[in-house]
Amino acid sequence: SHEYIEVIIEAAACRKEISYIIEVDFRSEFELAKSSSGYQQIVNQLPEVYVGKPDRLRMVLRAVCKAMKRSLAEKKMHIGPWRKFGFMQMKWLGPSVRQVPGASHMDRMKPTGVQMLNSQDYGSQEPLSRMVFFTTPLVKAMG
Repeated sequence: SHEYIEVIIEAAACRKEISYIIEVDFRSEFELAKSSSGYQQIVNQLPEVYVGKPDRLRMVLRAVCKAMKRSLAEKKMHIGPWRKFGFMQMKWLGPSVRQVPGASHMDRMKPTGVQMLNSQDYGSQEPLSRMVFFTTPLVKAMG
């Protein structure tokens, strides 16, 4: 299973939730042992850490997977199913099991500098976020 962070912000003005995906090792998801120079240039332009909305991620995935397919065809290599757009899309955009940290989990996170913030800290009447999704391995890596 693949783990990443998803932050869902409740936009009170339009009464809708805005989702942001954070992948801390984004670029490495696309690295190939043998790739064309053109594909390598594309991968080098990818951010190490991805932070963005799901629609933007879908566009990036489509473009990079298409370039990966061309690169592997150029090298006369088979493209594994885990490298195809559908699989890559499911990694971040498919149905997922969300783990929302409970009180005891949040207490363990506090020493690492992660804190829950109130909207009043910023003089705002709107909630900053309704849920933050952390994976345990990521929290350990941050500590």
